[in-house]
This record gives sequence, structure tokens and C-alpha cells, in this order.
Amino acid sequence: MVILSLARTLYAVPTTSVREMLSTPEVRPVPQSPAAVRGLIMLRNTTLPLVDLRTVFGLPTQQSEAEAFVSMLEQREEDHRRWLNELENSVRENRPFTLTTDSHACAFGKWYDTFETSNLLLEAVLKRFDAPHKRIHALGETVVDLVQHGRQAEAMAIVTNAREGVLTQMIDLFHAAEDIVRDEQREIAVVIAHEGRSCALAVDAIESVERLSTEAMTRMDDTIGAGRPDSIVGVGRRVKDKAFVFVLDPGAVLRAA
Repeated sequence: MVILSLARTLYAVPTTSVREMLSTPEVRPVPQSPAAVRGLIMLRNTTLPLVDLRTVFGLPTQQSEAEAFVSMLEQREEDHRRWLNELENSVRENRPFTLTTDSHACAFGKWYDTFETSNLLLEAVLKRFDAPHKRIHALGETVVDLVQHGRQAEAMAIVTNAREGVLTQMIDLFHAAEDIVRDEQREIAVVIAHEGRSCALAVDAIESVERLSTEAMTRMDDTIGAGRPDSIVGVGRRVKDKAFVFVLDPGAVLRAA
């Protein structure tokens, strides 16, 4: 089986149906094509429909997921800009600062403490957030304490330095993370053939070529019955880690094209 991933779920296609695997080439949209058909690709003078497996299974596209992730990062960046602006205004107006000084309590901190990724580049950038994010919230406590003791000038100097220093550092990290997320949209096209028909499947990644555990194979008819996706005919498990893998029917997938 060729094991492929799609929205962090594993699927398998029999190797007898796989003709080629390559980076997704340029796609030419086709008017009034089925929803799952993104368009046509050229492969050595052969025209093939490109079927988006995410659309087949009703999943969000890679592009929409990436846009949502980038939008979230942009919002968290804006949160910290506003946080520092509010800290500065509280000093100028000599009033209480009501936003959190706990780096684990802001929206970014709550997300950051629980988020996990298999993208090593993104993981490396996110790790670099830890120190500046804690530092920017910690200086809030320092500024509040200085204001309470009538030392507004010192408090304002700290805010100014933070705007030019730690906030700028965080903004650069946000932009670096956003660039990685945008660049991650590199799909693989898996060319399959069945009963004289061919198409390319747009998938997130190819994991491996391997045999599934024969003892753990189950037909979808036996587990779900009516209402199951026609393109999924069975579920198995990988030998090495026992992860679930949904087995695809190439013929049913081709009918989506």
C-alpha cells in the first residue's frame, strides 16, 4: 500500500493502482467541473484531472486551513500591539492596567501552551516565542508597580524600549511563522489508474510504501454499513505503530472525476 496523509489522517491506495507520485504541477481550472476536480494537469503530454481528496471527504482545503492559521497568527500579533498600546495609555492617563500580565492567560499563550506540529521549521520558530512572550508580559507587572510608586517616567521608558525591542522581536517571529505556513502548501499528486481510467489525487504528503497488518484489516461494510463513503472500502493498521489507515477504492475515487 501507498500510505498517504490527508488532514492528519492516514489513507492507503494499493500499489497496483499507483503509477507515479510527484509534486503537484500547474493546475488548469476547468469550468463546470465536479466539485472535487480542481482542474487538469499535464504529465508528459498526457492530460489528467486532479482530484482533491480533501474535497471528496468534505474536508477544508489546504489553502483554507493555511489562511485560517495565518489569520489567527495575525490576530495574535495585533493583540500584543494593542496590549502594549493599552499599557502605554494606562501610564499616560495614570489609570489601572486591566489586561493580563500572565503570559499563559492571553489568547496566544493559551494556544501556544497546547499547540503541537509535525512541521520542524514551524516548531523551531514557535520555540523562539517563549522568552520574548514571557518577557513582554512580565514587564507589564514592572510598569504597573512603577506607576503605583509615582515613577511614570521610568515606566514610560520601559514601554518605549519594549516597543522597539521585545515587541519588534515578537512581530518578526509572527511573520516568520506565517511565511512557513504559507510555504508549507506543497501537495503531492498521486497518479492512479483503474480499468483504463487515470487521474491524479492531490494529497498532503506521502508517508511510506508498506504492507498493512493483515490481522487488523476490516471491511467498512462490517463496521459502518450504509452511509459510509464509497471511496473508503476498509480500515487497517500499520505494522510499526498500529495507527489506523483508511483503505481507498481507486475505482470509486476515479468516479469523483
